Amino acid sequence: MVSSSAYENSGVYISVSTMLFNELPDNFIGGQTDFRTCFIEESVRLGNDADLSGHVVSLIPASLLSAPCFLDNLTSLWRYEFGKPSHLDNSGRRLLGAHLWIPVRSAVLNLMCAFHRLSQVEMTSFLQRVANVDKHRDTLLEMTPILEAPRHIPAAFEVQGYGPGNSTIDWVIGPIAQRLVLIDVKNRMCDLYASMDQSNVANPPPHDPAILLRSIESKFNPAKPDNCLQGAWITTLIKQDAARLNASFMDMDADKVHFIILGDEERDVSILTRREEDRNFLLNMLNRTASDRFTYQATASIT
Repeated sequence: MVSSSAYENSGVYISVSTMLFNELPDNFIGGQTDFRTCFIEESVRLGNDADLSGHVVSLIPASLLSAPCFLDNLTSLWRYEFGKPSHLDNSGRRLLGAHLWIPVRSAVLNLMCAFHRLSQVEMTSFLQRVANVDKHRDTLLEMTPILEAPRHIPAAFEVQGYGPGNSTIDWVIGPIAQRLVLIDVKNRMCDLYASMDQSNVANPPPHDPAILLRSIESKFNPAKPDNCLQGAWITTLIKQDAARLNASFMDMDADKVHFIILGDEERDVSILTRREEDRNFLLNMLNRTASDRFTYQATASIT
């Protein structure tokens, strides 16, 4: 492992004692570096210009810029540590994992997307929330739905007027073929916590996919899908029972929620729609492919 002196040339000093990943076995860690260096190298590897990558990383607030990075030998991914351990109520365990050690690739993809999509005022506000350790992952993932969408497609961020009161929708896309698409983004961790917070984590009891869909209907006003197609993009670390998820989706208000997408930074998604033509429209617009990576088929039928 590389000592904290590896940070000296970057102008960033991080006490090794504050790095939670140092609690992992030594053979899990392939090396360490600072966030600035890792961000630029990963961004260039993904095809971005080095100078532009350096400019974007220069905008990042110091609290995030000081996040330590390490090479995860299990996945061969560079990760950065930014967050707090989760303390599970029932078992009393402290949960460390992907919610705390985030792939640098995720930061690069979402922050570069934000730079290209947001106005200067929006970008400033976005970076302030990204730098908040309690809001970091939720905020970062707000960019995920449009990562693959062609840049000529118009997309407005955090828009009022499509839901009750002063509520905002994360993305209003279009119009495309005289139709708007509204997407609200959710990062769902509660099902992971529930699955881990029990005595037998190797074989946890089935969780309820309806947990993923809470508080979505209340974000939207009723709309006709031919004019305004609306739904949610959800990131989850737990595979969902496909039949139960679909049943929960179909129980939602059909005038308010027309689709649900499970996805992350990869190109493939799981998508639920009430009409097949909407499924194809969304996949084409967002430049995504359908897969079953986020779901599984249970052996027992639902009752």
